[in-house]
Parts: sequence; C-alpha cells; structure tokens
Amino acid sequence: MKQLLLFILLSFTALSCSKNLNGKMVNDLNDKGVIAAGGKSISIPGYTKGDAAIFYLVRHAEKEGGKDPSLTDDGMIRAKKLGKMLEDVKLSTIFSTNYKRTIYTAAPTAELQKMEVDSYNPKKQSEFLDPLLSRQGEKFLIVGHSNSIPNLLNLFQSKKVYDHIDESVYDNLFIVLYKSEEDCKIIELKY
Repeated sequence: MKQLLLFILLSFTALSCSKNLNGKMVNDLNDKGVIAAGGKSISIPGYTKGDAAIFYLVRHAEKEGGKDPSLTDDGMIRAKKLGKMLEDVKLSTIFSTNYKRTIYTAAPTAELQKMEVDSYNPKKQSEFLDPLLSRQGEKFLIVGHSNSIPNLLNLFQSKKVYDHIDESVYDNLFIVLYKSEEDCKIIELKY
C-alpha cells in the first residue's frame, strides 16, 4: 500500500513539474478516477466520476498595458489554447471577473462549449465559491488574476498555501478536485 501511495505521489509530481502541456487536451475525470493531461495519466485515489466538484483555475492570459487592458496577440493564442485543451471537458459554468483580459481569456472556451461567461466579484471570493463546493460531479472554469487565483486556491483548503502569482507568469493551470476541505486535491500544470 505504501508503494502504491508513493507511486501516486510521484505521478502527481511528474505531472506537476511538466514544463508545458503544449495545448494537449485535459480530459475529464473518468469512471476509474483518472485524469489525462498532456499525454500522461494520473490516478486520483478515492475519486470516482461524479463524487467531486472539479475546478479549472487560470490567471488571465498575457495582457496589454493600461487601465482595463485587452490581451496581446500572445495572450489571444494562449486563450485559444486553453479552449482547445478544455474542449472535451463538459463544463457546467465558466466564470470570469468583469475585466477585458479575463473575459477574453475565457471567451474561446465559452465559444467552443457554446456557453456564456458568468462574472464573479474577486473581492467576494468566499460568497462566490461556497455555493459551488457542494456541486459534486460538476466542472467549472474560473479565470482570475495574479492575486485572486491564489486566494481561491487557499479558500479550497482554508489555509494559506499559495502566494501571489508573479506578474510575468501566465501559464499556470490548476485543477482542483474538491470533495471537502479535508479531501481536496490540487494538481498544478503549465500550459
């Protein structure tokens, strides 16, 4: 049993340290509790399809300068890559803060899934997140900022684990499998 747990932890580490998914698909948690991403598979012990709420969290893609900036050309490419990566994930809702850079990051995913982008207030994260936590079996994309995404990740666990994302970093993808505060798995990827 200890060897199995060690193997699973090493699998998490190998995927977490993956330099780049290069736009490869992120598939749903399947019936046997396996997530496939970037050509690799990870077993999630104790998880089966439908028993966890799954959250995909990203900071907005590369932005221009100014007060409510749009995305740069590189940012638009990254946003489209995110949409293609999540194309096979049946999302329940796509959330974004009410800024051009976050809305434009979420837009390609919404277009591919034929969904609208719902807004949330990054200053009221607990009020936003709490009702979603009990929605086992549902999947959500949340697009935020260098300070709001780490804060959301900390809320899942009710403790500070994540800090502010450096302003130059746009390629983090966090997958959160949430059953409860005590049973919450966070997978860190780069895309």
